[in-house]
Amino acid sequence: MKEFSMAPERARGTDRMLDILEQFFETEVPTTRNGLAGAMGVPRSTVYALVDQLLERGWLEQAPNGAITLGHKSGLLGLAYGRHTHFEQTANEVLLQLVEETGQAAELNIVDNWQQLVVLAVKGTEHSYLHPTGGRRFPLPSTVSGRVLLEGVSAERLAAKIPPHHFQAGSSTPDLETFLVQIDQACSQGHAIGHGLIDRHIGVIAVPVRDGEGRCVAAISMIMLSEEIETKLGGVLNATQRAAQRLSDTLRLLPWSMGQRNRSALDSD
Repeated sequence: MKEFSMAPERARGTDRMLDILEQFFETEVPTTRNGLAGAMGVPRSTVYALVDQLLERGWLEQAPNGAITLGHKSGLLGLAYGRHTHFEQTANEVLLQLVEETGQAAELNIVDNWQQLVVLAVKGTEHSYLHPTGGRRFPLPSTVSGRVLLEGVSAERLAAKIPPHHFQAGSSTPDLETFLVQIDQACSQGHAIGHGLIDRHIGVIAVPVRDGEGRCVAAISMIMLSEEIETKLGGVLNATQRAAQRLSDTLRLLPWSMGQRNRSALDSD
């Protein structure tokens, strides 16, 4: 059988094109061609040519002011991924049931590139203005879920991998030493509770989701008003623990490459 080969120039062009798309995974705001060239460290002429191709094929879109965002083809690819990933379908159903039971907003979070990534989000029924958004990223020290997601990661690795400015994201963001204590507490308690990290009015309950090896690969986070956590903690925490256990049971049967790959990246490069 004849082996497929790709000319080096074309292979480099393909790599650069994928690099452009991956830049949009790391930012929540539109960018420009010059911004892409600067972030990637490649010639502007190269970026201009590749962006033109991606625009023509619908993978990117450009506003009249020149701002570039992901295009409809990128969105369709995400929908196709969801259809082919059975675990995320199950997780979405579990979150919907959890929201119906508790009335609170719910998220499924993982660690991606040493940030919290919201994989799935469902708006609560009690407070419609608490509207979590899938795809958003947050500095790990500013999140309650980070305390359970980083279970088992060494202090040395956390110090080396989490950017120093992430410990200065807000007035309530802990320093490294405090964050390590919070991770240990969450590990011993089996959950984490926090207030006012990203918004002073918001409290969060986070419970780990484990794979077949017992590793925490994700967290279910319940987004609530801080003033309601004390009065509703028992019911919401119990419901969240049941939901997390259901997803953990699912992961004993179904692979989830996203969660397992990202968990492995926490432990080694």
